[in-house]
Amino acid sequence: MLPQENRTRTIILFILTGIGLYTLLPFLLLTQYIHPAADDFSFAVRDKQLDYLTVLQQYYMNWAGRYFSTITLFRINPMIYDALVTYKVYALALLLLLATTVYAIVKTIVRGALTKKHVLALAAMLLVSYFLQLPSPSEGFYFFATYATYQLPNILLFALLILLYRFFKVQGSGSKKLYIGVAAIVCTAIIGSNEMALVITFTTVLFVTIVNFKQKPYRPYLLFLLIVCVACCLVAVLAPGNFNRMHEHPNGGRLVWSVVFTWLLKRRVKLA
Repeated sequence: MLPQENRTRTIILFILTGIGLYTLLPFLLLTQYIHPAADDFSFAVRDKQLDYLTVLQQYYMNWAGRYFSTITLFRINPMIYDALVTYKVYALALLLLLATTVYAIVKTIVRGALTKKHVLALAAMLLVSYFLQLPSPSEGFYFFATYATYQLPNILLFALLILLYRFFKVQGSGSKKLYIGVAAIVCTAIIGSNEMALVITFTTVLFVTIVNFKQKPYRPYLLFLLIVCVACCLVAVLAPGNFNRMHEHPNGGRLVWSVVFTWLLKRRVKLA
């Protein structure tokens, strides 16, 4: 490569990385001006008044099967302790964790094929694209009840993909067990966060298992991970609270209505 071409590529990579940092910076600065709202308070009151086992029993039986987010993770809500500063730190940490995870998954996938400058530039552009398509940044990054339920599972899904990728690269059985064990914990958390994450995680693990089923060195580990996912899905989906809420909704159980309404809603979002 000629020196002039090398300088041009370096400048382009620098510009792309700068665009990513420039896009991320305002989101980081805004964390100093956010305040809790709506469900942040109601769930804080719940977890102040009730112990964990009571919350688990009441909400799993009467509200939803989201055993990790709504039932468990909400107990670290800073509003339980009236910690407004911590509330802001949470949002800041979430954004930094998202950026770090995007960089980590790009670096893992293209390891050895691209330089660190290329990886950083590519991760920056992916992060910018994510910010551009996010329907509601305020809910996605600054509202604890929402990002604990939806944004954090997205980050954990990136972590799961990294773990699975590295699982296929290691040789020793001990390392394989470690990666699959951590992956099982991550899957348990993602599936128990929300229903969309449940479907994505289960289908991802199922696909990876089917594709690699004939490879004996990987088969028992992947089957174990798939069994964990199936068990977690059953716990989340078969929660009595899901069916109780379904019967309370006037359009509960109407599959055709749900499909048509979702399609119309997606068209409305695209047009907007």
